[in-house]
Amino acid sequence: MNEISSAVTFWIFDAWRRMASQLHVRGTKSGKSLASEAGMLWSDPKDSKISLELVDERGQKVEWRVPLADARFSFGTLATNNAAAFGLDDAIWLAFLLAEFPDGSTLLFAERFVDRR
Repeated sequence: MNEISSAVTFWIFDAWRRMASQLHVRGTKSGKSLASEAGMLWSDPKDSKISLELVDERGQKVEWRVPLADARFSFGTLATNNAAAFGLDDAIWLAFLLAEFPDGSTLLFAERFVDRR
């Protein structure tokens, strides 16, 4: 994976929102562990925040707002990554974006391939 700027990161988040990309998010943030299917609701590069729609343990959709101000970002594509290395299933994953925080927390965003024929 290659390190990318915050501006590029938020461009990717906005593209995922516009395309209604199917994402999987996993990692830890603010002491919470997370592994969920997700959709991007909005991204705000000025405030360095995003909002995701997640599916909770009861199968209910919930909004999760994530502050990303102090994060460092890395990005990779299918050609540069192995989904198994991230503990993901054998679906086709197009892209991976990793957010790493100063406290050691990480969030991995994986974009799943969806055949829209």
